[in-house]
Amino acid sequence: MVESHFGFRGLPFQLSPDPRFWYDSPGHAQALGYLRWGASQAEGFVVVTGPVGTGKTTLLAHLLEEQDPTNGMYGLISHTVLQADLLPEAVALAFGQPLPTGNLPQRIATLEAYLTALAASGTRARLVVDEAQNLDIATLEALRLLSNLQLGPHALLQCILVGQPELWLRLDSPELAPLRQRVIAACRLGALDAEQTGAYMAHRQQCALTPGAALPLGQDLVPLVHAAAKGVPRCINLLCNRLLLAAALDGQTRVETQLAQAVAEEWMAEQSGLPVAPESWGAPPSVEAP
Repeated sequence: MVESHFGFRGLPFQLSPDPRFWYDSPGHAQALGYLRWGASQAEGFVVVTGPVGTGKTTLLAHLLEEQDPTNGMYGLISHTVLQADLLPEAVALAFGQPLPTGNLPQRIATLEAYLTALAASGTRARLVVDEAQNLDIATLEALRLLSNLQLGPHALLQCILVGQPELWLRLDSPELAPLRQRVIAACRLGALDAEQTGAYMAHRQQCALTPGAALPLGQDLVPLVHAAAKGVPRCINLLCNRLLLAAALDGQTRVETQLAQAVAEEWMAEQSGLPVAPESWGAPPSVEAP
């Protein structure tokens, strides 16, 4: 409905990561630069952290989209509630190689043989772990031990850890001092400022519209959206989706300020767990910056 009403070629603010809508904010561009540089080193750990909704998974999707298969292979682990003794299976499956049954040393040896064959063929193995804050200390230490595997002077496995800020609390544990010493690059993602929020909103709409088409969400709505969503990309997407749907139902081809204020107020009440007053649609209060 929203797509046909506004003439979008795809939903511009969908929650699922889509590299087509990648927005190169200064923070995300810096994080991508760290990831690219770290990947070029082919050893050690790269750590990227950020609060919920700041675009970490989208960043990974963009990195994986641009990978050059002739220069290495990425394996992705996104389900990170696992025990240390199951890590070899998880790593092997990330690269599409299920391990045969056996005891832990045998399974590690099989994984090492696979990684050695990759390295001998000139293929670098890079393991990306999303939601890495869920890994316990024993599993992180097991991951460090796997990263120690080598073929001559070359590491067989490089690790990229991506997670929420509490990942660093875990890495600060005394038991993980050896892992911290192997972190070659680290960066933190944050919220967008007001100017970046406006550019983000415009960019995603332009990606979904034919060139030169008017944007349903104008720059006059940026202060409201930024204040309500606090600059968090996922929250911006949620609110903008709500605004576009409300405007489509109301027959508006451009989201008007009064409707936007009412929808934003209702959305903020939902996010805070407060009761939503139906009469708020009749007399919408202004949204103030937090």
